[in-house]
Amino acid sequence: MKIIKHDIIFKKKGIYASFPILKHIDNKLTIGYFKAPKIDHCGLFEWAEGNYYDKDSRINYLNEYRYAENPRQNSDTFIYGDKAIGATAFNKYKREGKKDLEKVGIKTFEVGYILYALSSKLFFKRMLDSEAIKKTIAIPNVKYILTFPRVLKCNDLILVPAYTLTDDNKHQCFLIRSEDDGFSWNFYNMFPSNIDGNEMAFIDIDDKLYCMIRNEKNPYLMESWSYDKGLTWTYPVYTNINGTPPHLLKLKDGRILLTYGYRYDAMGIRAKVSKIIFRNEIAWSEEFILRDDSGYPSEFHKKKKDIKNDNGAMHVGYPVSVQLNNGNILTAYYITCKDRITHIATTEWSIE
Repeated sequence: MKIIKHDIIFKKKGIYASFPILKHIDNKLTIGYFKAPKIDHCGLFEWAEGNYYDKDSRINYLNEYRYAENPRQNSDTFIYGDKAIGATAFNKYKREGKKDLEKVGIKTFEVGYILYALSSKLFFKRMLDSEAIKKTIAIPNVKYILTFPRVLKCNDLILVPAYTLTDDNKHQCFLIRSEDDGFSWNFYNMFPSNIDGNEMAFIDIDDKLYCMIRNEKNPYLMESWSYDKGLTWTYPVYTNINGTPPHLLKLKDGRILLTYGYRYDAMGIRAKVSKIIFRNEIAWSEEFILRDDSGYPSEFHKKKKDIKNDNGAMHVGYPVSVQLNNGNILTAYYITCKDRITHIATTEWSIE
């Protein structure tokens, strides 16, 4: 493995920048991320995006703007042409209801004088004869649902990962699935038993589908396979990979790249690449260390010193990767280093 260079995409004191995504828009690689004047895991503030040009690794901030109505939905909604699907983000409440909501396990966020709480609804949209058809559905027996930007599109099959907290306080992996390129959707619990599942990533391997899963209570990633296009899944088993959460990418040579955040000693960003894929087993390479200089609390955190293995120092991770035209890998992530400014960065690197 060879590191080509690290780039800072956005870094500003007093701004918590996090959770980047990478998408090709009009043949240009585009990076987007949250910006907030506080520790923000809800996306209620500002969303920024700009084009990344392979030829000179330059970022142009073409349209940095504030989403006025529902900022979370713009990152949590996945758009394919004239079709969209995602979580509906948050419901508004009066501030005096905060204790009652949190008492039953629902996460809340305050912005100004408004209280927001995670929602149990999904949002669908598609165009029909130039008219937008919109539908919002509430999921029963669920306190909240969140979708995750690790979507798999394989011909007309689309898989959108989601995770919920149920009314009985269990973390469950749910799947939003379409077989007709997003015109109709099915939504269901992937694993009926409680596995404390969280964020997921999918990849297609020959005639199979592979899923990696973050566990809510265990640092090791889990894996599962599907042999019927995502209708059913094998019971998840633990891997020996310590990281959260996963991102999967199929490389040009057919191998699978896994990137993930590492939140223990030498916190940072790590990766592995598949060596052998046989039936329902993947043999992974040694671990590649892209960054190991994180592990510092955000400037907004109350703790004022570096405390390893502490929640205050875990503002790092959520990498996403693409393969550039020159064959190198570009990995984007958020990270907090010694100056405690949580920011968006990229690493260009090669697998040797």
